[in-house]
Amino acid sequence: IHHPIIPPCIVTFPSFGEDSEIIDWEKIKKHLEYNPDTAVLTLKTKWVRNFVRQLGSKYNTYGKTRKFKTTKDGKVTIHGGIMGWWINEDETVKQLKKILKKKKSKTVEPIYRNVAAQHGKDDIGDTYVEISIKRQHLWFYKDGKLKLQSDVVTGKLTKDRKTTVGVHRIYGKQRDRYLGTMAVQGYRSFVHYWMPFNWDGQGLHDATWRSKFGGNLYKTGGSHGCVNLPYSFAGKLYEEVSIGMPVVVY
Repeated sequence: IHHPIIPPCIVTFPSFGEDSEIIDWEKIKKHLEYNPDTAVLTLKTKWVRNFVRQLGSKYNTYGKTRKFKTTKDGKVTIHGGIMGWWINEDETVKQLKKILKKKKSKTVEPIYRNVAAQHGKDDIGDTYVEISIKRQHLWFYKDGKLKLQSDVVTGKLTKDRKTTVGVHRIYGKQRDRYLGTMAVQGYRSFVHYWMPFNWDGQGLHDATWRSKFGGNLYKTGGSHGCVNLPYSFAGKLYEEVSIGMPVVVY
């Protein structure tokens, strides 16, 4: 029986760190349906959604708990944050069905709702911002080497003002803007460097109204959740960070 599906197409997902997932002839042939009246083979695609769902179960890291090696406190367990791989199931299913319909081999990336810094067991990588709430200190690592560090002031330890722990990521960079409004937040502060990193509206920024950083200042005079930085340090960090870079808060 001759049919355009034979020889088979091969769809490769190469992007899962050291692993890859392949849809080859062995997988495809299980879902072929033969019509004896027309002598035509038809590829059924109901199985595609389950295949993509299994990819998500195996490789999604969004919202998962991670082990992180800190600078001063050994390994800690960190849960949550906005960084992590999260496959968009509906869009990836549509993508895959279109490829199979064309009957041509192709190497593709899944479509993601959310991303991390890299694939593999360690999706943080070796370039990141690390923040210890207990130590009120920030470290910036680039390619595994400590490049910048500074004392900081994080959020006051109340439910509505504490800095959110988790593995986050820089999702914006902006110069010279106001944060907050008097009507809603009760403050309106001008900052020179703004680097938001989570969905709670928190970010890294300079705080020129502060003369001191570090210590126990955050316990009684902490921010509204943002990580306050000395002006000169904020400028240096702003030049180094990029969109998508992990921000680890614990």
